Amino acid sequence: MNDKQPYYPQEAAERTKAHASHFVHLVYEALKSGFNDTVPPILCSPFDAELFGHWWFEGPLWLEAVARNLHDYESGIKLISCADYLDHYPRAGFIAMHEGSWGSEGNNQVWLNPETSWTYTHIYPAELYVRDVCTAGLWRTSSLGIRIMQQLCRELLLLESSDWQFLITTGAARDYAEIRFLTHNDQFNEIKALWQTYESTGTITEAEQTRLTEIELRDSIFPDIDPGLWVAGASETRPDQPATHPVETTV
Repeated sequence: MNDKQPYYPQEAAERTKAHASHFVHLVYEALKSGFNDTVPPILCSPFDAELFGHWWFEGPLWLEAVARNLHDYESGIKLISCADYLDHYPRAGFIAMHEGSWGSEGNNQVWLNPETSWTYTHIYPAELYVRDVCTAGLWRTSSLGIRIMQQLCRELLLLESSDWQFLITTGAARDYAEIRFLTHNDQFNEIKALWQTYESTGTITEAEQTRLTEIELRDSIFPDIDPGLWVAGASETRPDQPATHPVETTV
Protein backbone atom coordinates (compact mmCIF):
# COMPACT_ATOMS: atom_id res chain seq x y z
CA MET A 1 0.00 0.00 0.00
CA ASN A 2 2.92 2.34 0.64
CA ASP A 3 4.07 1.99 -2.97
CA LYS A 4 0.83 3.11 -4.62
CA GLN A 5 1.29 5.61 -7.44
CA PRO A 6 -0.93 8.57 -8.42
CA TYR A 7 -4.00 7.59 -10.42
CA TYR A 8 -4.25 9.05 -13.93
CA PRO A 9 -7.69 8.17 -15.37
CA GLN A 10 -6.81 8.88 -19.01
CA GLU A 11 -3.71 6.70 -18.90
CA ALA A 12 -5.62 3.92 -17.16
CA ALA A 13 -8.40 4.11 -19.76
CA GLU A 14 -5.85 3.89 -22.56
CA ARG A 15 -4.26 0.87 -20.93
CA THR A 16 -7.55 -1.05 -21.20
CA LYS A 17 -7.09 -1.21 -24.97
CA ALA A 18 -3.89 -3.21 -24.56
CA HIS A 19 -5.60 -5.46 -22.02
CA ALA A 20 -8.50 -5.99 -24.43
CA SER A 21 -6.17 -6.91 -27.30
CA HIS A 22 -4.39 -9.39 -25.05
CA PHE A 23 -7.70 -10.96 -24.02
CA VAL A 24 -8.86 -11.32 -27.63
CA HIS A 25 -5.52 -12.95 -28.48
CA LEU A 26 -5.99 -15.49 -25.67
CA VAL A 27 -9.50 -16.27 -26.91
CA TYR A 28 -8.21 -16.70 -30.46
CA GLU A 29 -5.50 -19.11 -29.31
CA ALA A 30 -8.06 -21.12 -27.35
CA LEU A 31 -10.51 -21.46 -30.26
CA LYS A 32 -8.45 -21.45 -33.46
CA SER A 33 -8.05 -25.24 -33.68
CA GLY A 34 -11.81 -25.59 -34.09
CA PHE A 35 -12.46 -22.84 -36.65
CA ASN A 36 -13.02 -25.39 -39.45
CA ASP A 37 -15.25 -27.70 -37.46
CA THR A 38 -18.80 -28.27 -38.72
CA VAL A 39 -20.12 -26.90 -35.45
CA PRO A 40 -17.90 -23.97 -34.45
CA PRO A 41 -16.48 -23.90 -30.91
CA ILE A 42 -17.85 -21.54 -28.30
CA LEU A 43 -16.00 -20.09 -25.36
CA CYS A 44 -18.27 -19.10 -22.49
CA SER A 45 -16.73 -16.27 -20.52
CA PRO A 46 -18.78 -15.48 -17.39
CA PHE A 47 -17.57 -12.66 -15.14
CA ASP A 48 -18.52 -11.59 -11.65
CA ALA A 49 -20.41 -8.37 -12.42
CA GLU A 50 -18.87 -6.44 -9.52
CA LEU A 51 -15.49 -6.80 -11.24
CA PHE A 52 -16.62 -4.18 -13.75
CA GLY A 53 -16.76 -0.96 -11.80
CA HIS A 54 -16.44 -2.11 -8.19
CA TRP A 55 -12.99 -3.68 -8.16
CA TRP A 56 -11.87 -2.39 -11.55
CA PHE A 57 -13.01 1.13 -12.41
CA GLU A 58 -12.05 0.71 -16.07
CA GLY A 59 -13.86 -2.63 -16.36
CA PRO A 60 -16.72 -1.29 -18.54
CA LEU A 61 -14.17 0.43 -20.81
CA TRP A 62 -12.35 -2.88 -21.17
CA LEU A 63 -15.59 -4.63 -22.16
CA GLU A 64 -16.21 -1.94 -24.78
CA ALA A 65 -12.65 -2.30 -26.10
CA VAL A 66 -13.04 -6.08 -26.40
CA ALA A 67 -16.28 -5.66 -28.36
CA ARG A 68 -14.76 -3.03 -30.66
CA ASN A 69 -11.67 -5.16 -31.22
CA LEU A 70 -13.78 -8.15 -32.30
CA HIS A 71 -15.88 -5.92 -34.55
CA ASP A 72 -13.06 -4.00 -36.22
CA TYR A 73 -10.62 -6.85 -36.92
CA GLU A 74 -11.28 -10.03 -38.88
CA SER A 75 -10.21 -12.57 -36.26
CA GLY A 76 -12.81 -15.21 -37.04
CA ILE A 77 -14.38 -14.65 -33.62
CA LYS A 78 -17.82 -13.18 -33.08
CA LEU A 79 -19.77 -12.31 -29.96
CA ILE A 80 -22.87 -14.43 -29.32
CA SER A 81 -25.04 -15.36 -26.37
CA CYS A 82 -25.29 -18.98 -25.27
CA ALA A 83 -29.00 -19.01 -26.14
CA ASP A 84 -28.37 -17.72 -29.68
CA TYR A 85 -25.58 -20.23 -30.18
CA LEU A 86 -27.89 -23.09 -29.24
CA ASP A 87 -30.53 -21.72 -31.62
CA HIS A 88 -28.04 -21.82 -34.52
CA TYR A 89 -26.25 -25.10 -33.87
CA PRO A 90 -27.44 -28.56 -32.81
CA ARG A 91 -26.79 -29.84 -29.32
CA ALA A 92 -23.89 -32.25 -29.12
CA GLY A 93 -25.43 -33.88 -26.05
CA PHE A 94 -26.65 -33.28 -22.55
CA ILE A 95 -24.94 -33.55 -19.18
CA ALA A 96 -26.15 -33.41 -15.59
CA MET A 97 -24.02 -30.90 -13.72
CA HIS A 98 -23.31 -31.17 -10.02
CA GLU A 99 -24.28 -28.38 -7.65
CA GLY A 100 -21.53 -25.82 -7.51
CA SER A 101 -20.60 -22.22 -6.75
CA TRP A 102 -17.60 -19.98 -6.26
CA GLY A 103 -18.12 -20.19 -2.51
CA SER A 104 -16.07 -22.10 0.02
CA GLU A 105 -15.69 -25.79 -0.90
CA GLY A 106 -17.44 -25.11 -4.21
CA ASN A 107 -20.98 -25.54 -2.85
CA ASN A 108 -23.70 -23.31 -1.41
CA GLN A 109 -22.83 -23.55 2.28
CA VAL A 110 -21.73 -19.91 2.42
CA TRP A 111 -25.30 -18.82 1.64
CA LEU A 112 -27.38 -21.62 3.16
CA ASN A 113 -26.33 -22.85 6.59
CA PRO A 114 -27.67 -22.84 10.16
CA GLU A 115 -26.58 -19.21 10.57
CA THR A 116 -28.49 -17.97 7.52
CA SER A 117 -31.43 -20.37 7.07
CA TRP A 118 -33.73 -17.97 8.95
CA THR A 119 -33.44 -15.41 6.14
CA TYR A 120 -35.13 -17.75 3.66
CA THR A 121 -38.21 -18.05 5.87
CA HIS A 122 -38.80 -14.41 4.89
CA ILE A 123 -37.53 -14.50 1.30
CA TYR A 124 -39.53 -17.43 -0.06
CA PRO A 125 -42.99 -16.22 1.08
CA ALA A 126 -42.16 -12.71 -0.21
CA GLU A 127 -41.27 -14.12 -3.64
CA LEU A 128 -44.51 -16.10 -3.85
CA TYR A 129 -46.58 -13.11 -2.75
CA VAL A 130 -45.06 -10.78 -5.35
CA ARG A 131 -45.58 -13.33 -8.11
CA ASP A 132 -49.23 -13.84 -7.16
CA VAL A 133 -50.03 -10.11 -6.93
CA CYS A 134 -48.21 -9.25 -10.13
CA THR A 135 -49.96 -12.09 -11.96
CA ALA A 136 -53.40 -11.01 -10.73
CA GLY A 137 -52.85 -7.69 -12.52
CA LEU A 138 -54.88 -5.24 -10.42
CA TRP A 139 -51.79 -3.05 -10.08
CA ARG A 140 -51.94 -2.26 -13.80
CA THR A 141 -55.17 -0.29 -13.49
CA SER A 142 -53.83 2.90 -11.90
CA SER A 143 -50.65 4.90 -11.49
CA LEU A 144 -50.83 4.43 -7.70
CA GLY A 145 -51.13 0.66 -8.06
CA ILE A 146 -48.13 0.60 -10.38
CA ARG A 147 -46.15 2.77 -7.98
CA ILE A 148 -46.84 0.55 -4.97
CA MET A 149 -45.97 -2.63 -6.83
CA GLN A 150 -42.78 -1.14 -8.25
CA GLN A 151 -41.58 -0.41 -4.72
CA LEU A 152 -42.64 -3.85 -3.53
CA CYS A 153 -40.51 -5.37 -6.30
CA ARG A 154 -37.56 -3.15 -5.36
CA GLU A 155 -37.74 -4.27 -1.75
CA LEU A 156 -37.93 -7.89 -2.85
CA LEU A 157 -34.78 -7.58 -4.95
CA LEU A 158 -32.94 -5.92 -2.08
CA LEU A 159 -34.19 -8.61 0.29
CA GLU A 160 -32.92 -11.31 -2.07
CA SER A 161 -29.36 -9.95 -2.26
CA SER A 162 -26.97 -12.82 -1.56
CA ASP A 163 -24.55 -10.38 0.08
CA TRP A 164 -26.49 -10.57 3.35
CA GLN A 165 -25.95 -14.33 3.80
CA PHE A 166 -22.34 -14.02 2.64
CA LEU A 167 -21.55 -11.31 5.19
CA ILE A 168 -23.32 -13.20 7.98
CA THR A 169 -21.39 -16.40 7.27
CA THR A 170 -17.97 -14.83 6.88
CA GLY A 171 -18.48 -12.52 9.84
CA ALA A 172 -17.05 -9.64 7.79
CA ALA A 173 -19.98 -7.38 8.67
CA ARG A 174 -22.58 -9.60 10.27
CA ASP A 175 -24.39 -6.89 12.24
CA TYR A 176 -24.63 -4.67 9.17
CA ALA A 177 -25.95 -7.51 7.00
CA GLU A 178 -28.59 -8.54 9.52
CA ILE A 179 -29.75 -4.94 9.98
CA ARG A 180 -29.96 -4.38 6.22
CA PHE A 181 -31.85 -7.63 5.69
CA LEU A 182 -34.34 -6.92 8.46
CA THR A 183 -34.80 -3.34 7.26
CA HIS A 184 -35.71 -4.48 3.75
CA ASN A 185 -37.96 -7.19 5.19
CA ASP A 186 -39.76 -4.64 7.36
CA GLN A 187 -40.14 -2.25 4.43
CA PHE A 188 -41.38 -5.07 2.21
CA ASN A 189 -44.06 -5.83 4.78
CA GLU A 190 -44.96 -2.13 5.05
CA ILE A 191 -45.41 -1.87 1.28
CA LYS A 192 -47.33 -5.16 1.31
CA ALA A 193 -49.72 -3.67 3.88
CA LEU A 194 -50.12 -0.55 1.71
CA TRP A 195 -50.93 -2.75 -1.24
CA GLN A 196 -53.54 -4.69 0.74
CA THR A 197 -55.18 -1.41 1.75
CA TYR A 198 -55.18 -0.26 -1.87
CA GLU A 199 -56.50 -3.65 -2.97
CA SER A 200 -59.46 -3.30 -0.61
CA THR A 201 -60.27 0.40 -0.97
CA GLY A 202 -58.66 1.58 -4.20
CA THR A 203 -56.62 4.17 -2.34
CA ILE A 204 -54.30 4.75 0.63
CA THR A 205 -54.27 7.45 3.30
CA GLU A 206 -52.19 10.61 3.17
CA ALA A 207 -49.96 9.26 5.95
CA GLU A 208 -49.46 6.03 3.98
CA GLN A 209 -48.56 7.98 0.85
CA THR A 210 -45.98 9.93 2.88
CA ARG A 211 -44.47 6.68 4.15
CA LEU A 212 -44.41 5.25 0.63
CA THR A 213 -42.49 8.32 -0.54
CA GLU A 214 -39.99 7.93 2.30
CA ILE A 215 -39.29 4.32 1.37
CA GLU A 216 -39.03 5.23 -2.31
CA LEU A 217 -36.42 7.87 -1.49
CA ARG A 218 -34.46 5.41 0.65
CA ASP A 219 -34.57 2.56 -1.88
CA SER A 220 -34.71 4.06 -5.36
CA ILE A 221 -32.83 1.31 -7.22
CA PHE A 222 -34.17 0.54 -10.73
CA PRO A 223 -36.41 3.61 -11.24
CA ASP A 224 -38.16 2.00 -14.25
CA ILE A 225 -38.64 -1.43 -12.67
CA ASP A 226 -41.37 -3.46 -14.37
CA PRO A 227 -43.62 -5.57 -12.07
CA GLY A 228 -44.72 -7.42 -15.19
CA LEU A 229 -41.46 -9.34 -15.02
CA TRP A 230 -42.80 -11.15 -11.93
CA VAL A 231 -45.96 -12.34 -13.69
CA ALA A 232 -46.16 -16.14 -13.79
CA GLY A 233 -44.79 -17.29 -17.16
CA ALA A 234 -43.24 -13.89 -17.96
CA SER A 235 -39.90 -15.56 -18.70
CA GLU A 236 -41.56 -17.35 -21.62
CA THR A 237 -42.48 -14.02 -23.26
CA ARG A 238 -40.24 -12.97 -26.13
CA PRO A 239 -38.19 -9.87 -25.27
CA ASP A 240 -39.39 -8.06 -28.40
CA GLN A 241 -43.04 -8.30 -27.37
CA PRO A 242 -44.44 -4.98 -26.09
CA ALA A 243 -45.40 -4.53 -22.46
CA THR A 244 -49.14 -4.77 -21.81
CA HIS A 245 -49.41 -2.20 -19.03
CA PRO A 246 -49.52 1.59 -19.38
CA VAL A 247 -46.04 2.47 -18.11
CA GLU A 248 -42.90 2.79 -20.19
CA THR A 249 -40.20 0.50 -18.86
CA THR A 250 -36.61 -0.35 -19.58
CA VAL A 251 -35.32 -3.87 -18.99
